Amino acid sequence: MSQRRYARTEPNYQDEEQKPKSEGSKDLESPSNRGSKRILTPEEVFGLTHNEQIFDRVLNARFHQIIPHNEILVHELEVSVNNWGEFLFVSTSRMLNKERYRLTFWGLGFHELRERWITEEWFWYRSNSSVSLDEVVLPEEEVLSQIDQRLANIPTQSQMQPQSRRGELFEMLADLMDEDGARAELDDMDDLLSDLD
Repeated sequence: MSQRRYARTEPNYQDEEQKPKSEGSKDLESPSNRGSKRILTPEEVFGLTHNEQIFDRVLNARFHQIIPHNEILVHELEVSVNNWGEFLFVSTSRMLNKERYRLTFWGLGFHELRERWITEEWFWYRSNSSVSLDEVVLPEEEVLSQIDQRLANIPTQSQMQPQSRRGELFEMLADLMDEDGARAELDDMDDLLSDLD
């Protein structure tokens, strides 16, 4: 019996404008809101592509374009936990038209329900305002050093346990909807299967 594997869903860039710039480029598009009354979102101010916004994640190479950008400040790096596991959280901001926009990226940790290490992408969410946090700006060298240290503590590909079928199913559902919805679907499936026993 052949084993069926679900491929991880990654952003599918439809045209050249959506593709992230090459890894060597540190240029991010400077958004402009001239002549428009529409309020920009933090992800637009950070120059995230349409697919990066839809999937709430950026690929690792793209993250390494964003972090050293001279207009993006890193305020905090912290290993902490969320509903999915322990990760490195990177709190950032970018100023535009005298207003500060914030995103927090998280990755480099084991996602308990996806049952795999998050090393090839960084998830992101909109951050809340914090005056005390905004006063702290970490130097680029320190940020990159801490990211490298965290990466060094993650098992290599050959040391990682293979993802279970349940982890694959969760990942597929999470990529189709969101992680909270995927958790609810799996819980419902568990209840249904236990009722059939």
